[in-house]
Amino acid sequence: MFYLFIFPFPIYLLFILVILVIYLFIVINIFIKIINIHFFFLILNIIYIYIYFLNF
Repeated sequence: MFYLFIFPFPIYLLFILVILVIYLFIVINIFIKIINIHFFFLILNIIYIYIYFLNF
């Protein structure tokens, strides 16, 4: 009886949970890529500044 009462819920909740996890994964992935790109440009900038100051 308890199992029958709970059974319709998990499928629905599991579906929502899976969608949320996929959505979160995509968002985190995009965020990490953006941070990596910014970090890469920051390092490039530091290298350029270092080279620029080395010439003087």
